[in-house]
Amino acid sequence: MRSLHPWPIFPTNLEPHAARALSLQFLMQELICTLESLEENHLEIEAISGALEKFLLFSLENPLSQKGGSLDKLCFYSEILLKNSLVDEDEGIPILLEDLRVKTLSMRSKISLYRKSGHRSQNKEAILHEWDKFVQEARDGMRNIFDSLFLFFKESREDENFLFLLIELRERINRHLGPKTTETVLARLFPQGICTLRAALYNGYARRGFLDFYTRNEQLIDALEWEDSCSLNALKR
Repeated sequence: MRSLHPWPIFPTNLEPHAARALSLQFLMQELICTLESLEENHLEIEAISGALEKFLLFSLENPLSQKGGSLDKLCFYSEILLKNSLVDEDEGIPILLEDLRVKTLSMRSKISLYRKSGHRSQNKEAILHEWDKFVQEARDGMRNIFDSLFLFFKESREDENFLFLLIELRERINRHLGPKTTETVLARLFPQGICTLRAALYNGYARRGFLDFYTRNEQLIDALEWEDSCSLNALKR
């Protein structure tokens, strides 16, 4: 699956490491927003249809639209990420996105058939059942995309803005992808412990002259908890 129209605005002429870290941040934000939108409880067909249009590529029906569905945004940022990454990616993320696009189009077709049937009540129940099934499959697809991003996370683990975004999104990530998901990812990125994560953040912001930002948000880092060599050494002192 490829993005079908040139939006949203993304900085041009970035160095590859900066482009991949920034695209990864946008990708993560959109992924979480998509998971949150899938939690909305729709009991009417029109509401379901509207939710699908947010999820689907608006450009399929209106190529000049400045709006983009969630899938189009995810695809757009994924393309930039893959283009600027050194990870040997086997098209896993594009395949996952294409699978979601096919499922979304199938769901929209079922709604179209329902409307043509005369809106019979038994058909409505069937559509609501299909919607619940679609939502679960879409959630699973988002989780699979997240899991596929780990090598890209590892590639950008020295980018302080990307690391801080993971920390900032911690509660939302854990709510939608499972308890301690953020902590597990960070522990894999920094197996030596939280102290190495702190050092990466501190040094990154110090290098750019933004230590005040680090200081203002240090409480978010303090909220992280996982057992590692750093914390064990601290206990021995």
